[in-house]
Amino acid sequence: IIIDAENAERSINQLQETPSGLLRVNAPGSFGSRHLLNVFGEFMYHYPEVKLELEFNDRIIDLVSEGYDVVIRVGAIKDSNLVARKFTQSRMVTIAAPGYLKKYGTPESVEDLNQHQCIVYSLLPTPTLWTFFKEGQRINVNVGPRVICNSSHIEVSLVSQGIGITRVPLFTCEKEIAQGKLQIILDDYDLVPLEIFAIYPHRQYLTAKVRAFVDYVVDAFKPAGL
Repeated sequence: IIIDAENAERSINQLQETPSGLLRVNAPGSFGSRHLLNVFGEFMYHYPEVKLELEFNDRIIDLVSEGYDVVIRVGAIKDSNLVARKFTQSRMVTIAAPGYLKKYGTPESVEDLNQHQCIVYSLLPTPTLWTFFKEGQRINVNVGPRVICNSSHIEVSLVSQGIGITRVPLFTCEKEIAQGKLQIILDDYDLVPLEIFAIYPHRQYLTAKVRAFVDYVVDAFKPAGL
């Protein structure tokens, strides 16, 4: 009973704590630069006692050993020592440049991808296995990559230059699509949307700065996906 009372008192004190101190956050480069910069600025305006240390990259992060408070990542995690809180999702699209399609032709089916130059994302579990759905049927295609890279920003840049075809989250290329530099292909096939999470250590007592930041990010992306 005494222990429970102490825990309850500690929880109350924590909820009353003012968010402050250094908050270390890591996020994917494309998503962070396109969709988080305003969120970071607004968060700091509302919480003037918090200092931010930001790092944008797509590499695999060991949140605890590297000392991050929060990591933003695309896709679920399977680490029981971490909490992953979903705050949005993004449509996946298959894209190519008009110049590439004029030169090599437009794929009419996903099976046609075997005859095309593809650019694949190396940090996926199976980078060269592309999965599509049509009329409830799952279709797997093993593509032969022209380029393998670990950055969606590089993928979009190379596709814009007419190097090949890739699949990326819509948030990485919506500007280029609107400008006519890229176009969506194979749009009659469905792709599994990418869920985006705020990840933090699994602790019974979260610091006020982490709790405030995660709540702020979740609220900022309500209600629609990307």
